[in-house]
Amino acid sequence: KAGLRVPGEVSEWPARLPALLAGLATLVILGAAARRHWGDAGLVAAMLALALHPWHVRYSTEARGYSFMLLGIALMLWFADRALSGARWRDWAGYAACLFLCAVSFMGSIYFLACFSAGTLWHQFRRAKAAHEWSLVARPLVASLGAAMAGMVLLWPVIPPLLRVLQEHHSIRGEMGLRWWQDVAGYLVAGSRWVDAAPENPANLALSRWLGETGGWLPPVCWAVLGAVGLHAMWKANGMLRTVAWSAPAALVLAWVLMSRKGNFLNHWYVLYAVPWVVLMIAAGTATVFSRKKAAAVILAALAL
Repeated sequence: KAGLRVPGEVSEWPARLPALLAGLATLVILGAAARRHWGDAGLVAAMLALALHPWHVRYSTEARGYSFMLLGIALMLWFADRALSGARWRDWAGYAACLFLCAVSFMGSIYFLACFSAGTLWHQFRRAKAAHEWSLVARPLVASLGAAMAGMVLLWPVIPPLLRVLQEHHSIRGEMGLRWWQDVAGYLVAGSRWVDAAPENPANLALSRWLGETGGWLPPVCWAVLGAVGLHAMWKANGMLRTVAWSAPAALVLAWVLMSRKGNFLNHWYVLYAVPWVVLMIAAGTATVFSRKKAAAVILAALAL
């Protein structure tokens, strides 16, 4: 009915539109978060990197919940940034609502939510210990527990069948070795697996094939330079940026450990929560280089993107 179609005729846009709107909102919010720390250069770099990232483009146009999860992460980072600097209850309430949105949109984001929440608590604990003001710890703790309890109400019916699937179904069995990590890196960088799983298919997408056929090693090298510079800038910034700088890769390792020790295979798109981390690294790296050598920053960013 929403697509104004007759019975039996399918219209896709009503189902895809909510995901698209969430994806567009994610662009704005993550860009605003980058602008707060790195100015207009960070804003442009973050929005451009996210708008061109194939994974974000894909899941912002599919009728699935991943786009809302990415929106929840962008909002969570925004509220956490404000809460860690101002410590107002309304910012922590927004942070809690975003934790809830991420968890109910995609349960697999819990790895990242757990690591980020733990990092936020640790950051506030250090501040509270220095200032002897333990309310700094109470606020994020209440926010995290409140979001967890609200999420559990909705997610609890899903958990028993999910655990049964993990124990009984052979379709999720597999090895998560070097190839898994290579493909995850490829997806996070360029939205395509690294290993060429079907060399007989001339249309198969894989970074290793593209690099082998074109010899275009300059763009990934530029991306690596921007990412390394950006990660260093995020670590120096402390607060939300330092927390997300280590919690996103820590979540990847945590997911790998918990799944691989059981002999299970984690689908690559289940680490989609790390895309905002990659985008912020690119934004931080571009803005840092731009502030020193504007021409070099423009060239590096253009080649990387």
